[in-house]
Amino acid sequence: MNYNKTFSRQGFTLIETMVTVLILLIILASIFSIYTKGVLFWNRSQARSEVTESLRIGMDRLSRELRQAKELVEIGTNYILFKDSENRLITYFIYNQNQLNRRVSGNYNSMPIVNNVIGLDAYYNENQHLVTVTLTGRGKNTEPVRITTSICIRSLTDNF
Repeated sequence: MNYNKTFSRQGFTLIETMVTVLILLIILASIFSIYTKGVLFWNRSQARSEVTESLRIGMDRLSRELRQAKELVEIGTNYILFKDSENRLITYFIYNQNQLNRRVSGNYNSMPIVNNVIGLDAYYNENQHLVTVTLTGRGKNTEPVRITTSICIRSLTDNF
């Protein structure tokens, strides 16, 4: 019997297969890492957009009422009180450290305006009858977002 056969190479060796699998795993891990970072970035962007939208809605509501105010009563930490044209006392305040609420005098219950608001700061400039209001918001896993506006109170007198 003649055992001198010539073997032709028709498959991959174990080392070639292992190197191929290792390269494939490295490529898949890189793709997964990029995908995960993209999803995290998108989620943070969505949360920041929601906070910004909440702040704008709250600021629009507050500035519209404050612009028509008859009298500015008090500005404090996280609240502002003023009288409207019907002589009702309106209070905007932060409730539960994340919600902008509105209360009308004579009504014990307050009405939530928007969520994700953690701060309400205001400053009154007597010379120009301007109230500068800053709302600060924060969403889940986001940095604080601030929006500021100056509101001219048209009917405000100098007795503040």
